[in-house]
Amino acid sequence: MNPCAIPTTYKGVRFRSRLEAKWAAFFDLVGWTWHYEQDDFNGWIADFTIDSTSTGKTACFVEVKPIEEPPDDELQLKIARSGALEFGRCVLIVGKRPLLENRECASHLGWYLEVVETGSPEPCLSGACCGFWNGRLGFCSATMSFHDVISGEYDGNCPDDARAFIDKTWCHASNSAQWMPR
Repeated sequence: MNPCAIPTTYKGVRFRSRLEAKWAAFFDLVGWTWHYEQDDFNGWIADFTIDSTSTGKTACFVEVKPIEEPPDDELQLKIARSGALEFGRCVLIVGKRPLLENRECASHLGWYLEVVETGSPEPCLSGACCGFWNGRLGFCSATMSFHDVISGEYDGNCPDDARAFIDKTWCHASNSAQWMPR
């Protein structure tokens, strides 16, 4: 059974679903600058574009799905073939809530989708390992690099466990989006 999306307004933006509004609130609470449905690719529209805190340019795209398991191959290929993963960019695929435990890292937000080989349409999916770089929440690929996508910083290690912070922030974000008038 697929639940119906409930259109929700958050900070003056009309989201197609309450889940998207919750993620927008989460991004606000962690200090990430986001844009809703700003980028339209060939056959795929990114739910969010997240800006880099160091350059102000696009750091990544975000796809929101009401899922708890890794996204299916069809969605991964659709995103990869859209051209969104060109120029070394990644797509963060998030689900019903931040996924707090994963065998690849202590805490992660969702799934990290990227193309590893230049010119290859085949995407690589891993966990989006979440942690702190210079005191700010960010994420990286759990299997490829420990460069924070949001800040571009690198410290050579898997980021610190951020589960408690993510869980608390998600609760606040859920309350911010849920109790808003439609």
